[in-house]
Amino acid sequence: MLYHSRRSSSSATPIMMATVLLLFCFIIASANAAPTAMKKKKSATATAATECDVCASERDEYCSFFPSSSVCSKPCGFVFDAVTGKCWEEDTVPNNTKNSTTIAADNKNIAAAPAPVIIGGQGKYRYQYMPNLLQPPAGASYANCHGLSVDADENIILTYQHAGASDPHCIIRWNADGTGGEFAPGDTPALCSGTPHGLKITTEEGGKQFLYHANNAQKLAKTDLDGNTVWMQDGPFGQNMTCGPDMCPNGSCRCSGGQAPYIPTWFATPPNSDYMYLCDGYGSDRVFAFERSTGRYMNKSWGGRSPAGLHPGAAGPTQPHGKFMENHGCTYDPRPTTDNNT
Repeated sequence: MLYHSRRSSSSATPIMMATVLLLFCFIIASANAAPTAMKKKKSATATAATECDVCASERDEYCSFFPSSSVCSKPCGFVFDAVTGKCWEEDTVPNNTKNSTTIAADNKNIAAAPAPVIIGGQGKYRYQYMPNLLQPPAGASYANCHGLSVDADENIILTYQHAGASDPHCIIRWNADGTGGEFAPGDTPALCSGTPHGLKITTEEGGKQFLYHANNAQKLAKTDLDGNTVWMQDGPFGQNMTCGPDMCPNGSCRCSGGQAPYIPTWFATPPNSDYMYLCDGYGSDRVFAFERSTGRYMNKSWGGRSPAGLHPGAAGPTQPHGKFMENHGCTYDPRPTTDNNT
């Protein structure tokens, strides 16, 4: 079964760090956001005489990661400072007395103070923001970070759109612990031009792994983990591009020159299969079948845009099955469609 998505433990795993990298690329500014509530409560390990604020709720989670930290020996661990709008380790809040004689010293203290700890998420899916990890190599310039994968050795691989000619690359690989970021030695301007978007890693014959790339600039490619190209499809690949009457319902897209929009976003790559499936998520909302070894289009497609367009509102549940409202990301679910959960 193909699934598509609408547009993005107690130890730091590669998946957790990869999730944090997307936050780093797209919403780094949120690292300075203040907690949304200041209701006072007691930390689970606070003394009866100590009142702890909302920041203390992160203490136990943090200490499960770093049990030897000085945070763990303090009643609240973290406290909120209204001046800086951040959670700080207890006893490290900078001097925030605001008057004409101390403001310069305050600013100096804030700049020199330890960075606040930021942990988000819920339940088992809790993540710590760790900006010292997943650092790009020198010369990398991010415009957009879209595709992330983890290989068999738990190395973290990113495909990204570079921000200018000074960076010709589009693939970075980190060690499993988030260190040692390096450009893929085999990526080329031919692969990296346009808007690299979807990235899917697949283990194939002999246990060798490959990357499948979907680039918004009508470019599809298969590479090895070093970025060396196995095959590439640049531009339309033989699909019927005629824009029919149901292609862009409710003015949801444009058919320039009578041609259907084609802006590919992601691949689904079922294991142990000769075929793979492309989602045209920013274009026609169709799914196209390809031969995995050669990149040859199999003249098979289905899907298309929902009759209600991209934003059906209350009409969404009434739309026909097999139609999409921006099939942006897609993957493969091995469960049979007769399973109770499908």
